[in-house]
Amino acid sequence: CVLWIFFYFLGVMGKTGLIKGASKADAGAGSLGFGELWTESTPYFWRMFGLNLLVGLPFFILIVVLVAGVGLAGYSTFRNGNPGAGMGALFVGMLGIFFGLICVISIISIIIGMILEQAQNAIVLENLGVLQGLSRGWNVFKSSALTIIVVAIVLGVIGWVVGLVVALPIIAIVIPSAIGMAVAGKDNFIIPMLVGGGCFVLYLPVLLIFSGVVQSYIQSVWTLVYRRLTAAPLPAQVEVIEAK
Repeated sequence: CVLWIFFYFLGVMGKTGLIKGASKADAGAGSLGFGELWTESTPYFWRMFGLNLLVGLPFFILIVVLVAGVGLAGYSTFRNGNPGAGMGALFVGMLGIFFGLICVISIISIIIGMILEQAQNAIVLENLGVLQGLSRGWNVFKSSALTIIVVAIVLGVIGWVVGLVVALPIIAIVIPSAIGMAVAGKDNFIIPMLVGGGCFVLYLPVLLIFSGVVQSYIQSVWTLVYRRLTAAPLPAQVEVIEAK
């Protein structure tokens, strides 16, 4: 739990720093220092935390309720129902409803995730509060939904492809290790397990670096998209014709 809180804090600060850094770079900043970005990101931590809590808590409660409901219904069915096809069909039906609701929740969460990206940028770039940022994010999404959805699809495909490429070495480590453990038997399985674990530890820094680069790229794109969508229109050029 302590590690989760620590890494969550770093994640929120990192996301805020990326938004700040991408915005400053887009505005023409010559250099970006870590200490500078960290200091400028600190005032936004609790607002970013509150926004994530406000959006994420209802989904968490809903998932817990669904899992608990299916669990209680299944327990009640097996405890009080009569054995046979009827009980099995009832349980399968409950699972069908559960997975159907999970699919619906997943689609809704994707849409809310796109709104959340705009709201986070609004909080950091326009210095808004939690509710103001959420309202601003919704307005930006509503006015440019098609653009934001296309960007989300493109970034999702890029993230999936890069994630697959980055995961290939892990597959190349796990499969031979598993085969070696199976062939070695219960007396000598420790050697292939240690070799596979050592290879994974050596690859872990590379994995973290690539993951950081991908996340930095994705967040920078979202920040640039937000800046473009919310940029004030240029004033119309008025041609002055002098009378002769």
